[in-house]
Amino acid sequence: MVNLEKRQENQSVDTANLPKSGMSVWNKVLFFLLILCTAGFVYLGTVALNNTRSSQKKLVDLEKSLKDEQEKNKKLLYGNGNEGGYLALNAEVNRLRKIQGAKAWRYCLPDSQAQVADTTVTLQLTVDALPEPANLADGANGGEKENQSENPVAADAGTPLATPTAKPQDRIFLGTTVYLFDKRAPRNGGAFLGVFTVSQINGNKATLTNSLLMTAEEITKINSSVDTKAPWAIYTALPIDSKALFENVEKDKLAEIMTEELTEIYADQNRELASLEPAFTSLQLKRMELLKHVDMLQRQLNSLEQIGKDAATTIDFYERESETIKKEIDLANRQKTHIEQLLQNTENAISQLKSQIEATKALIKTKYAELTKQQITASEKINQQNAALSMTP
Repeated sequence: MVNLEKRQENQSVDTANLPKSGMSVWNKVLFFLLILCTAGFVYLGTVALNNTRSSQKKLVDLEKSLKDEQEKNKKLLYGNGNEGGYLALNAEVNRLRKIQGAKAWRYCLPDSQAQVADTTVTLQLTVDALPEPANLADGANGGEKENQSENPVAADAGTPLATPTAKPQDRIFLGTTVYLFDKRAPRNGGAFLGVFTVSQINGNKATLTNSLLMTAEEITKINSSVDTKAPWAIYTALPIDSKALFENVEKDKLAEIMTEELTEIYADQNRELASLEPAFTSLQLKRMELLKHVDMLQRQLNSLEQIGKDAATTIDFYERESETIKKEIDLANRQKTHIEQLLQNTENAISQLKSQIEATKALIKTKYAELTKQQITASEKINQQNAALSMTP
């Protein structure tokens, strides 16, 4: 250990005494290259950072431009609140086209009550069965003076249709979707009766079938209108609004069946008259939701009723099985009692037989003893007789 420590001290001393040499040429070249690479990396990083910032700025500008264009397109599509957009204008154009081509059977009478087959409701009616009176309370127009033009939608639109021809098939074609109204005033029972399709035309007789699913209440309303022989009107486009349409309906009730915007409109009795199509569409959407809910509840009710029927059938089956088992148990108990009685009788008979056997055995033994004695006595008598005979000469 001492020698090792001395050697290490000598080595350290020798190294310290070595002469210091300068940086070699290759080290200088390498150091210079490192400086160049560092400078290059710094430059390239600076350029890349500037490009990234520039790209981010362009991206932000493009996103802002895209948002501006989207807002412009949105305003063009939906409007800006004061003016309607493309969708509103397109809907209005379609509505005006529909109004322009609207036709009607204004004075009809039903021939019979609604014929219902599964979900199909068929109506028979006579077209042009009524004269055209000067004043007729029309349920479609809320009891107001009826527009004498063929246009049922806009009395003030200034675009009346052609005068109705004598043949109904020249006005409304087969397969046309129509709206049926009871023409009486609402207070007298006038009402919208439903959406139908013209399925048959024969002269002035027409047949309509329902286009939408109808409830029992709606069919009852139609039959009630038929019973009162109320005048009917048929339109290919919905008539104009009437201020008397919702005059007796509370605003809360309107809110349950219409959108908030339509509720505000129809709750105002000073509103401008317009097509009933928005209200009808809103009501139909609500109606479809309610019918779906009713159908779901009906299916659940039917399922519960079926489960109840199955449960009642199962209970009845188990009750009948229980009665059968009870009868079988009762029969088995009676058979058991009978068997037990038979067993008791058999045991008594066996006991009697055993007693009789024992008595018979005793009697046999007695008889056997008596017979034995008689045999011995007889044998003795025979021997005596034999002896007597042998002694006789």
